[in-house]
Amino acid sequence: MALRRRAPPRAEHPVARVDGEVVTAEEVTEVAAALHLDPRAALDRAIGTHLLAREAARRGLVSAEDRQDVAWHARVQVFLQREVEARVTEASLPTREVEDVLNARRVELTPGELLQALHFVAVVRPQEGPAAHAAARERAARFRARLLALGGEHPTVDQFTAAAREFAGALNRAERLDPFDREGYTAHGRYVPEFAEHAWALTDDAPLSPVFETIYGEHVALRLALVPPAPRPRDEALAIVRRDMVVRKRAETLQGILEHLRLRVGARVSETALRAVDRPPTPTPTPAPTPTSPPPGP
Repeated sequence: MALRRRAPPRAEHPVARVDGEVVTAEEVTEVAAALHLDPRAALDRAIGTHLLAREAARRGLVSAEDRQDVAWHARVQVFLQREVEARVTEASLPTREVEDVLNARRVELTPGELLQALHFVAVVRPQEGPAAHAAARERAARFRARLLALGGEHPTVDQFTAAAREFAGALNRAERLDPFDREGYTAHGRYVPEFAEHAWALTDDAPLSPVFETIYGEHVALRLALVPPAPRPRDEALAIVRRDMVVRKRAETLQGILEHLRLRVGARVSETALRAVDRPPTPTPTPAPTPTSPPPGP
């Protein structure tokens, strides 16, 4: 949130009024340029700063008459510290919620043994019924037969990729999966348990699965390798979870305060004036390095 503001504001280009206080086009332009936002998003940020600062002044946290930059910044910071930071601390986090988050992020924070695999799925859309699953099962079976013809019961990654290319289409998909544990958890989410169960049943001697079904369609999986455990001390993992939860919950609390103040105070926006605010130039992206080799997997 933009916390600094020049004082006094110039009212000759008003874009919005917050309980009689002007949000100028110059202020919106400054916020948009500083944070690389479009004018409407920048206006929302500016209105939020006005709402918080006025609420801080209403509570007597900083003199309402002092309109200098430092005082404006201080009014908002004091309000945030008292209303948000003091309300949401690591000590205020529910123990059960912390444990649930730790469990959901366990592959990221305290990984045990993980499985690397490739998979092909003949997709079935959620609204489709048995006939679609039967057609998908036939496509997956043809893919598996082609893979066996290319590499037998122990196909390589290249052979899996070649077969997947032959069956490429809107209703077929193949990919290298993120490493996952026995319940399907990855560092970024979770695969459905029935997929994890079938994939973990594969072995080095029998790495290629039969066709099996999940809610997403009909699959063929290829076991690649096991990733050994990389444990992290529990206290360290808990500290990371609590830190991230505090950041998220403070943002949610602040958003709730802003919504309450918007309803109580109100903000009148001039759509005509907002359309006249210059859109900041888009930052020039830094060119990505040229890869020296293709990424692994399909």
